[in-house]
Amino acid sequence: MVQVFDSKTIDALEDAGSEVLGQFIDLDLPHGWVLLRGWRDYADREAGSGRFYGGDLWRGHAAEFNATLSDCSNVRVLTPITGLSMVLPSAQCPGLGATPQLTDAQGRVLLATIWRRRRGGDLASWFGAHVMPTLESAGAELVGAYVSDPRPNNVPRLPVVEGESAAVTFAWTQSAAASEHLVAVLPEHVADLDSAPEHHRLLPTPRSWLR
Repeated sequence: MVQVFDSKTIDALEDAGSEVLGQFIDLDLPHGWVLLRGWRDYADREAGSGRFYGGDLWRGHAAEFNATLSDCSNVRVLTPITGLSMVLPSAQCPGLGATPQLTDAQGRVLLATIWRRRRGGDLASWFGAHVMPTLESAGAELVGAYVSDPRPNNVPRLPVVEGESAAVTFAWTQSAAASEHLVAVLPEHVADLDSAPEHHRLLPTPRSWLR
């Protein structure tokens, strides 16, 4: 899926109005990959997704794309915590001829962690009081933090996780080994968690903006 997405899909998503922040190999899930993309607002997500899924690329290659997706049950709509959203780098996205370095243990790895909260209330305040200190105590280089958007999914053809109260954090580490160490030292117990944090160690693909 990485090769298919990198070569065919990024430009079409951007033409539809999406900001593609990055795409990654999941080091802990065989054949797993992660796409981070954003929209200006919720209405633009609906309109832009309609342009993308109704466009020539998707209509012409939908069967090919869907054949590479064995599990897409962990798709989330997130909204940034003020001051903690990721920013696209100023450098241009690597071209199609970029050489993959998907197994380079010396390359930077992005640790994505899902923190599922048990109770209601203000999710951003809970993050600041409980999750942020946990990350800081572990020495995480936090580059972005988001919370689940409670609004109903306005793109029905793209199923997403709904009805869940969760925060998602992203932290750069200097290598696969460093990301593994960070997972090991992050405390598992955070107040009001519904389950243990879910970690994903992400290695940028050749054409990822974030790398």
